Amino acid sequence: MRQVLGYACVSLAVVGWGTFLVLPLVAESVGTAAAEMTAVLVGAEVSFLAGIALLGREAWTKLKGVFRRRP
Repeated sequence: MRQVLGYACVSLAVVGWGTFLVLPLVAESVGTAAAEMTAVLVGAEVSFLAGIALLGREAWTKLKGVFRRRP
């Protein structure tokens, strides 16, 4: 159950980041766009961190390996 919830949180974060990219195009004003983008970005980051915490050290190590430079 913990693993499923972790993957759900990470998936929600990915959706949040996608929404972050689309919001400036659909917002009615600059102030509204800034407020909505801030809320979505903070929510996505919290969801991502919660998902990684639920998935554990193995998931974090695997994720770091994806972004690590290889000689």
